Formats: sequence, structure tokens, C-alpha cells
Amino acid sequence: MSIIVPNTRIYNPNEKFPFEYTQRYGIDRRHWSTQGLICFWLMNASAGNIITDLSGNGKTGTLQGTAPSWRVGQLGSAVDLPGTNEYISFASAIPEIAAGNDFSLSFWFIADTVAAQQQIFANTITAAVSRTTLSLVNDGEIKAGVFTGGATWGDSRASSTALSAGVLYNFVYTYAGVSGSTGKAYLNGVLQSGTDTPFTDSVTGLSIGRRNGNDLFLNAGLEIFSAYNRVLTQSEIVSLFREPLIMFKDPNRMLLGGFEAAAPPTGIPILRRRREGC
Repeated sequence: MSIIVPNTRIYNPNEKFPFEYTQRYGIDRRHWSTQGLICFWLMNASAGNIITDLSGNGKTGTLQGTAPSWRVGQLGSAVDLPGTNEYISFASAIPEIAAGNDFSLSFWFIADTVAAQQQIFANTITAAVSRTTLSLVNDGEIKAGVFTGGATWGDSRASSTALSAGVLYNFVYTYAGVSGSTGKAYLNGVLQSGTDTPFTDSVTGLSIGRRNGNDLFLNAGLEIFSAYNRVLTQSEIVSLFREPLIMFKDPNRMLLGGFEAAAPPTGIPILRRRREGC
């Protein structure tokens, strides 16, 4: 016989999800935050040179360069890129992240300097037609864009808030390539109003932490990087900012009506389900 024994706790929307659940349970594929997930790099290995793609799609990365290492981050371990010749390489570009497609990119990072030209992400399908890049420039601005051929940027966005060194940020870029080639940029869940073109990247491939042409190395700590084949809504972006590891849900943390789908307001008790056999 099974019975349901409800326990209560008060949910705090500012609570970061317990990091040990990422090791204990893995990604819950039923959760809304995994819909359309094509890459998820949780950079918490703490050792070695492999960056595992937890989405299950096999986009494994490899740390390259003289002194890439690991450090303590604010969400767990973090990849430490010191900005000399260190970066994360991949076997091939991601075809979904391209002009003509819908996609979203999200990453958590702490810049060690904002006074240098740096490339955060470069995904080039074909040099003349489709490139997607994220750049951090020397005035503390993040730029994101999709290059669509010739001298044309199909879309370009920029943070309207200047970043500071030593601060953890979440930056999200969404691109609606199917319905009009429009993009949006969010910093810590807030829609940004800036428009500016990032650095170009004409060499095919995928890199995190440099331009594919082997320059503009990033000096930062990277904690989480994810990609979706759909445009995340602002409410989803805010939820992921509030709980960046929300897809690693504790199986015991369930509502009686089913798996928890979104964060309830402050002060609402959550019922846990616990099964006891006899």
C-alpha cells in the first residue's frame, strides 16, 4: 500500500536550487526548461579538460590553451579562462544556431576585466552567410548578433547596462529567425535596449572564449552556458535567472497535482510527496 504524506516548506524565490541535485538526479526531461534544449554545459567538473554537454546531444567541449583551469564560482565550480590563449573548442558548429532559425543562448559568467575586446561565443556555419557571435567590448558592453551574408547583420543587440568586473551576470540572447529575423537581449532577466554589432568571425566552427580566428580571448569565469532551438519568453528567462539549475529538480519536491512547473509566489507552501510502503 502507498500513502501520500504531505510535508510543507516555505518557498523562497531568491533561493538558488541546491547544487548537489545536479549530481544526484540529472536533468528532468519533463520540466519546461528542457523543451528545445540543444546544449547545456554545466561547467562544474572541477578538474580535467572536458566540458560535458548534459543535454544529451553530444556537443562535448575541450579546454584548450596554456593555462585553462577551474575555480570556485557562485553557482558551483567554474571554468577559469585567463585571457591569454585559453578557450573551449568543439568538433563542429551548431547548425540550429543560425540565420533563418529560432534560437536562444544563455550564459552565466564573471568577467575578470571589462577593459579589453573579448569574444564570448562564436558559432560560424558558413563564413559568408551565417555567423552568430557574442562579444564583450572594452566599455563593459555585451554585443550579440547574427550575420546573414555580405555586409549585413540580420540582427544585432547590446546590453544597455555597462558591466563591472568581478560580478556574476546572466546574459540571454534570443533570435526569431523564422518570423522576421529579430533578436532581443536580456541582462539578469531585464530586457536591454542597446543595438550594436559584435565582432565578426569568418572562420567556421564553434568556440567559447575566443574568436575562431584565434584571437580576442576571454578573461572570465564561466559557470553555465545553454542553447535552445526556440525563442525563450521573458517570463522563462526570469525564471531561469532566479533558478539557473531549475531543470535539476529534486524528485521529492513535487506538488500533489504533478511535477512543479514554475516558481510560485513568496510564502506559498509547497507540498512534498513522499511514498511509504507497508
